[in-house]
Amino acid sequence: SRAELVASLPSVQQAFRAKDRDQLAQILVPTFLIQRDRYEVRDAHFHLAPATSFLRLFYLKNYGEDMSSFRETIVITNQKQEPQSGVEISRHGLNIRGVVPISDAQGAIGSFEVGMSFNSVLEAVKQVTGFELGVFVDNELMTKVATGLPAPESDRVIGGLRNENSTNWGFIRPLLTPDILRKVNDT
Repeated sequence: SRAELVASLPSVQQAFRAKDRDQLAQILVPTFLIQRDRYEVRDAHFHLAPATSFLRLFYLKNYGEDMSSFRETIVITNQKQEPQSGVEISRHGLNIRGVVPISDAQGAIGSFEVGMSFNSVLEAVKQVTGFELGVFVDNELMTKVATGLPAPESDRVIGGLRNENSTNWGFIRPLLTPDILRKVNDT
């Protein structure tokens, strides 16, 4: 919903059509910083088709990368001109993402995405269930794609899976073995 809200703003559509990074940043960075600090929005990113980075609101100086080999949601959004959502790894980590197409009267311009942290989801589930929770992802894939992240602490990689988020790592870590994670993954 956050991505759709931004994509529907006429000022955003006009600046994106004009390929004016500075104008887009001026319009959206202050709001992005509030969303990041208060609501765990990690990522806000404009793309040109099929999946070329145009403007990362969280890292303004890095653009132009072709992400089509590892960002399927962006490629599909731009091909089908339909919103996509889900969990996906980017250069800056694993997030819950929503990607929407941006168009105006002249037609398709590109796409915009918002990526959310797992922290708020895990905390909400913990409050309802009382369980400590963690999110794990294939460490090899994370290392290959998420090149903007530092290497994880060694105790956060177990049986080839990397702990990306958890409600209480000190509680969860002693309970895990590669065998337990393999059984859960097989299920």
